[in-house]
Amino acid sequence: MSGLLCHQCHKPHGEIKPTSATCIGECHKNEASVGQHGFHMKKGLDCLYCHKPHSWVVGQDRARTLCTKCHPFKDPKTFIY
Repeated sequence: MSGLLCHQCHKPHGEIKPTSATCIGECHKNEASVGQHGFHMKKGLDCLYCHKPHSWVVGQDRARTLCTKCHPFKDPKTFIY
């Protein structure tokens, strides 16, 4: 995400913030098939619940507080396998 220009997510004269639908529809079309993303999406979690704008990576510190709301902690590096 760091290589993007502001206007690629923040559309002038349109949506101010990206949504899960625009992220998946425009850039991350295969994300539902990567790791546990599809499972979480079926459970109703929005991409932006875990992946916050301007700090998209879910590191270990964030995972310890975020992921443990629903299940035991798992290292985010193992999430995509």
